[in-house]
Amino acid sequence: MAYRIVALVKTYDIPEELVINSDKTALHIGPSTDQTYDVKGVKDVKNLGKDNKRQIICTVSSAASGVLLPLQLIFQGKTTVVVPKDPGAVAVRAKGWHLTMSSNHWSNQQTMREFVD
Repeated sequence: MAYRIVALVKTYDIPEELVINSDKTALHIGPSTDQTYDVKGVKDVKNLGKDNKRQIICTVSSAASGVLLPLQLIFQGKTTVVVPKDPGAVAVRAKGWHLTMSSNHWSNQQTMREFVD
C-alpha cells in the first residue's frame, strides 16, 4: 500500500499536505476505572460510574507533511442537542475541531463528508 501511495504521489505530483491518514478511536466520557477511595476499614465501598459505558468517537488525522489535522468528535444522539455548546466546545471549534453527532456515535458517510468539508 505504501508503494502505491508513493507511486501515485510521484505520478500525479500530489502535495504532501493532501496525503492524509485517519483513524478512529472510542473515548469513554465517564469514569472507567475500578479504583475507588473511601475511609480505611469500610466494608462497603461504592464504585460510582463503573457501569457507565458512554463513549464518543474521535477521528485523528495527519498529513504526510507532518501536520496534525483538527480532531472530529462524534456524539451519540438523535438531535444536535447532544453536541456540546459550552465555552470549551466553542474554544475547540475555534481551533478547527469538528463536533457532530450520529444516532449511535459511530462514523458514517455523512459524518465523514462533514469532516472532509
